[in-house]
Amino acid sequence: MSPIKVGVIGLSSTGWASNALAPGLLNAPSFSLTAVSTTSAASAEASAQKYSALAGHPVKPFHGDASGIANDKDVDLVAVSVKAPAHKAAALAVIAAGKDVEYINHYHTFIATTITLDHTIVLFVYIYKM
Repeated sequence: MSPIKVGVIGLSSTGWASNALAPGLLNAPSFSLTAVSTTSAASAEASAQKYSALAGHPVKPFHGDASGIANDKDVDLVAVSVKAPAHKAAALAVIAAGKDVEYINHYHTFIATTITLDHTIVLFVYIYKM
């Protein structure tokens, strides 16, 4: 079975996702890190260069809103790993593009929000550090 091609929104070359999320993606044979998306062109390029070297294959850089990575034909699944206020918009862009979305957070207290989109109910669990 081919690995699932994963794009990650919020995976910069430093920070929480680079320490907690990237190592697992890079070392799991069932996943292939294919694309990254950050807020700026410079950070997206730095992240793509870092993870291309670590993955041993090109990782595409995207920046700005989530539509670029969400609509990339080489991405099967998009992981959203950004600060809580930006989660909903990023996840909805991925869902609108018809992709699967993995919602990642690292805080401690849970608050749930439900969104209805074309008869699909998505439960978002916001986890806030207290």
